[in-house]
Amino acid sequence: MQKGANAFQSYKKRLTRDYVKKGLTPDFQKKGFEKFRDHCYAFVQYKESEDAIKKIETNTINARKKKEFHTLKPGGYKKAIPKWDREEHEIMSKGIIPATLDWPERAKYYYCTHGGKLNPRDGTLVLGDQLREIAARLVEFIRLAAEGTFVPDRENDELTMALGTKEHGGRCRGKGVIPWKEAFLQHIDSYRSRKRTKDQQA
Repeated sequence: MQKGANAFQSYKKRLTRDYVKKGLTPDFQKKGFEKFRDHCYAFVQYKESEDAIKKIETNTINARKKKEFHTLKPGGYKKAIPKWDREEHEIMSKGIIPATLDWPERAKYYYCTHGGKLNPRDGTLVLGDQLREIAARLVEFIRLAAEGTFVPDRENDELTMALGTKEHGGRCRGKGVIPWKEAFLQHIDSYRSRKRTKDQQA
């Protein structure tokens, strides 16, 4: 099972799809379910709660509004970033300056994650339709920042301005992730806390 937050999210989705929605109980003797026995009831209770149903409805509405979709594969940033760096260095080894060379890291990774590439022959941007407008605004704000006309400041950076939306609160701007098992136990605790609160209010 792949490590990190993506693995934990996938694990919960499989549990919900294959068991909760079908009213089934996993075989706790099978690999991957041994430690879930003690948390199964709390997990199901949460997934069937009004809070969870409301979140699903909200997320569904938001998903329909989304225009840009990332192209990361299961390896995530851990495998993608070295690949992007290699491509950039290969272009530089030919004496060509890549268009993304001086881009802020967050902007560069967003561009690559959403399907943006570099032309290996001349280092120019290779854009799909979904990135064309955002990339044009991003290039402009990066130029303004280089000139000193625009001063990036944490959440108010070039990418945020190009996207036209504020960065989501509570997100970590670093690259570390909580190990999936630790994250799972933290979520289970939150399920139990919600249930205790509701029981006390009843």
